[in-house]
Amino acid sequence: MIRAILKKKNFIRFQALLLVFVFSVLLLPNTGNTVVKAATSTAEAKKKLATPLLQVVNGQITTANSWYEPNASQPFVQVLVQTFPQDTSPLRLAIKAVGGTVWTKYYSINGVDAWIPVNKLVEIAKRTDVERLSPNYITQQSASSLEKVTGTSVQRSFNASTNQYTGADGTGVGIAILDSGVMAGNKGFKDSSGNSRVKAQADVVQLNTALQAFKNSQLRDRLPFAGQDLADLYYGILSSPGVNPVIRNWAENGDKYGHGTFVAGIAAGRDNTLNDASDYTGIAPNANIVSVKVLDNDGTGQITDTIKGIDWVILHKNEYNIGVINLSSGGSSRESYLTDPVCRSVRKAVSEGITVVVAAGNYGKDDFGQEMYGTITSPGNDPTVITVGSANTFQTDTRNDDRINTFSSRGPTRGYSTNTAGNKVYDNLIKPDLVAPGNKLISFESEGNNLVLRNTLLDVLDLDPLAPVQKMSGTSVAAPVVSGTVALMLQKNPDLTPPLIKAILQYTAQQVTGANLSQQGAGLLNVSGALRLTDALRPDLKTAIANGTINVGDNMLAVGKSMPSSSDDITGANASWGKYVFAGGNHILGGSSLFTKYQGFYNPKMLWVKDDVLINGVSAPNGRLLSSSVISGDFVADRKVLTLGTDVRTRLNNSQGLMIADGIMIADGIMIADGIMIADGIMIADGIMIADGIMIADGIMIADNTNWWQSTLRSEAHLLGE
Repeated sequence: MIRAILKKKNFIRFQALLLVFVFSVLLLPNTGNTVVKAATSTAEAKKKLATPLLQVVNGQITTANSWYEPNASQPFVQVLVQTFPQDTSPLRLAIKAVGGTVWTKYYSINGVDAWIPVNKLVEIAKRTDVERLSPNYITQQSASSLEKVTGTSVQRSFNASTNQYTGADGTGVGIAILDSGVMAGNKGFKDSSGNSRVKAQADVVQLNTALQAFKNSQLRDRLPFAGQDLADLYYGILSSPGVNPVIRNWAENGDKYGHGTFVAGIAAGRDNTLNDASDYTGIAPNANIVSVKVLDNDGTGQITDTIKGIDWVILHKNEYNIGVINLSSGGSSRESYLTDPVCRSVRKAVSEGITVVVAAGNYGKDDFGQEMYGTITSPGNDPTVITVGSANTFQTDTRNDDRINTFSSRGPTRGYSTNTAGNKVYDNLIKPDLVAPGNKLISFESEGNNLVLRNTLLDVLDLDPLAPVQKMSGTSVAAPVVSGTVALMLQKNPDLTPPLIKAILQYTAQQVTGANLSQQGAGLLNVSGALRLTDALRPDLKTAIANGTINVGDNMLAVGKSMPSSSDDITGANASWGKYVFAGGNHILGGSSLFTKYQGFYNPKMLWVKDDVLINGVSAPNGRLLSSSVISGDFVADRKVLTLGTDVRTRLNNSQGLMIADGIMIADGIMIADGIMIADGIMIADGIMIADGIMIADGIMIADNTNWWQSTLRSEAHLLGE
């Protein structure tokens, strides 16, 4: 990976009082949804191709990979074609006409996935109904004491004689685990009566034969099923009532790889039959589990599998009361969140009221041990999801010694788009959102799984043969800690919206010693604090938002409730809340008004990023976005990438933030003391520029998008951590 040391230094300081009221910036165009100029030339059409596809067309990539077969008699690529209109029928006919094959259409995004001859890519891209073409990337899994260290045990107790919990345990809430499947027969997934809490097992990988067909060498000499359109067949199966496409028998092991079972156990495992020293209970031990298999028995899949899995969850969310999706996998997309197809899919899920929790990735350091920034994987780079990094508990119940794992991916996000001048425009959003325990955790094991067979160090002595367990590390096992917490919150208040849930989790998080915002996000998960703040809020918020009966600044507290104290006693130590949240992609907000008064960005159909505010993909009408008395922490975090979380908390609590007197109107755009966020050419810290592949500070690196994103994703499931 190419790196350079930027020697030039230049201090840039901004005057807070001059910028805090500068809110009249012109509203940026809706770059994620506006129809762009029709492609009238080959040059214009090529702008619609993601960089790897453009490289194939230009002859810069000639070797076969998961989405490109150059050795066939008619070289072809597997692509996801995103469209402007929802009706894809004309496009599907055009793909058939050029000898391509349409596999399926989608609910969460406008588009189809298809196998298209390379020499026809530009022809398809010239169509005015085509917005973007992306490769069908391979995705992989991002690779109790847990109740105590997260503060969960503070909010519930267990009665061994009745086998029941008192307090939040996730009852009635469905958690969709999009992973390698779940071994439903593991005792850890039974309820107090001995019945399985795995309510459905949908196998998208089995349904989607594209991955298996590509692995079959007999198909490498031709474009399979040329001139076919299977979209309606696939979509019909995905959307049909019941648990289709379920092909798993409950007595059969649905997880031959072993990752999904482990993840499900962290989120919702139940193991109170043994002594306390070997209790591997998860966060929401009475929640329902919906297994959606999007990774095969080797732990790999394609982005189209993930999108189909998300579609299936959205279409069946009411059947299983699915409130949260857990995605412990990441793709190697370099695209901006605006056009990344998986990002668009998760945004649709969030707009439908489903909280999406995603692993940040395990790329926090390079092969030489250097700390790497800008390494968040897709769709963790999307502003609407909860992106989770990994903390090391050092296998103790106390939280004061917790630190950020060096392997945990750092922000900011480095997906990019290309402007009309051909320059890269990086997203540069603050991520991760928070961190949770993710080092050497023990959870339930799928019997005879490939992970343990290939990595025997992962195996743990099974004291209960009906509930075998194993050990793993990674952001992929930190994410379900948060997913389980979301289930507990929704059990207490089903009317919480996804953006409000994220804000609660961030506001109540505890600061990790020595960790900056790009390492820890808003801090370390505090389940006890999140549940106490949840208890204080109105139980009709989602309904009021949907009906338009709540306005920015209206009371958000439940009758007789007030803001709870801002610290928790967890395992005998004080866990103080950070009391700040990320909003708008690159803004930091604080103050109790965030929860005593309704804020516009709690609407799940609103997308606020930087100065752009959309509702259902359309520029938002003039109105209030933030209430009065919200505190802007943008100037407090004067070096947003490297500012310590403890510094943000201290400065905000010492009234160093900027109080917003009259609220903020959408009007002509949103600027909250902005101008310090990192971007190419903007100087931060001691005048050290953060740019593509350039070293900053003392050996800290920003990932080189040209090289890092093209690398094959490392299997993270067997990572034992530090």
